[in-house]
Amino acid sequence: MQFLISLFLSLFLGTTLLAQTEEKLVIIGNKTGLTELTLKEARDIFKGKMSFWKNKEEVIIVLPSPKSDDATGVANEIFQTSVTGMQKHWLALVFQGRSNPPVFVQSTREAIDYVNKNSGAIAALYCKSSEVPASLIIKLK
Repeated sequence: MQFLISLFLSLFLGTTLLAQTEEKLVIIGNKTGLTELTLKEARDIFKGKMSFWKNKEEVIIVLPSPKSDDATGVANEIFQTSVTGMQKHWLALVFQGRSNPPVFVQSTREAIDYVNKNSGAIAALYCKSSEVPASLIIKLK
């Protein structure tokens, strides 16, 4: 019912009410020194182009596992490929010795918990921003 009301109101007031309920790319981090990123900067980070944050914390990449609800959205938005393509990218980096493997999580909740407990962790989620604590969100410019 709430969706129908939002849809009805959005037709007359614009799409802002509906947009708040839609899933989208959300970046979260813990002691990364970041408060906002461009999409290009986020892509570079999640593709393994950084090893340490400016504050000397090690970069810990957290990505959705292939079977998680977030995987397709993150693969499309960040890697601009499929979930399989995202996996292949990371396999190549790890086997070439150019990066440590990312932490793969099964759910949005697991990603939030992991990032919250690990300094230097950054995660890409594809969810409603209301599902994430505001203190962890890194704003996309």
